[in-house]
Amino acid sequence: MRYWQPKLRTVQRGEWLQFDGSRRIAVIRMVQRSTPPRSLLRAETWAPDAAARVFIGYFPADELRLAAECVWDEYQAAIAAQHQEGTMVRTHDHGVEWHPLLSAEERTPGVWTMVDSSGRAYGAVRILREGESILYVGELRGERLGGRSVRLREAAERVHKAYVAAQRL
Repeated sequence: MRYWQPKLRTVQRGEWLQFDGSRRIAVIRMVQRSTPPRSLLRAETWAPDAAARVFIGYFPADELRLAAECVWDEYQAAIAAQHQEGTMVRTHDHGVEWHPLLSAEERTPGVWTMVDSSGRAYGAVRILREGESILYVGELRGERLGGRSVRLREAAERVHKAYVAAQRL
C-alpha cells in the first residue's frame, strides 16, 4: 500500500502552494483572524488572480498536514462531481464553473451565509461538531432544513435547492 503525501511547495514564509502532479490546486497561507487575533491556516483554491480564488476553510496553525489533506479531499470531490450527471456544477460560456458554495460568504467563522445575485442573504450553512464527527446543517431564511451533510458542498447545494424551490411557489 502506498501512502499519499501532500505535495506542498513553500512560496514564502507562511505560504504554501499545493499541487496535483504539476497542476497547482490550492494556496494555504498563515493569517491572523478573530478577536483577539490568532494564527490560522487559510486554504483557497489556486488561481493566478487572488480575487478569483475560492475559500476552502480555516485550520489550526499547527495543522498544515490536516489542511493539505482536507484540500485534497475537496479537490477530489470536485473532480468527481464534474464527471457525474445531475450535479449542480455548470460550465458557462467563459469556461467558469459555478456552484452555490461560490455565492457563500464566511462572515463568521464556521457559518457560511448564502447570498443571492443582488447580495441579499437567503440562507446559511453552519458547521456542527458531534463527538469526532464534523457535520454541516443548512438554514433557509432562518429555519433549519432537515438533514445533515458531511460535506460543506452538499449542505450548500441543499440550501440552494430549497431556495430555488421556494422561488417557484
